[in-house]
Amino acid sequence: MRRYLTLSEAQLALNRGKKIEQFLGGYLADGEPAIRYAIIRQDDERIVANIYEKFETPHPNFYDVGEFRDVEPDTDAEDFYFDSLEEAISFLKERCGALTDRFVNPGLVDEECRDYRKAKNS
Repeated sequence: MRRYLTLSEAQLALNRGKKIEQFLGGYLADGEPAIRYAIIRQDDERIVANIYEKFETPHPNFYDVGEFRDVEPDTDAEDFYFDSLEEAISFLKERCGALTDRFVNPGLVDEECRDYRKAKNS
């Protein structure tokens, strides 16, 4: 089964009120392993992108990234507004290295994180 959405599939998902997500990889935050991911949604006529930064959990078999501890716990993810999906993706490419062909349906970013952590620890 194919995991990644085409650009047209991503747009159709947004049009149906669904979110799309992308795992953006890992980095060190304050010397601790952390991960970054993005969520894009449609809000009325605008496209909204959020970037989330979380510390990796020490539990090796826990991959629910939404439950990971926030790198900046007192700060909510900022809403970035765009007129099109293409503008949102361009912003995410520039800001954090997003890839056009790596968006997934909701919940699959957890699987992306699982694959990343398994590869990193093997």
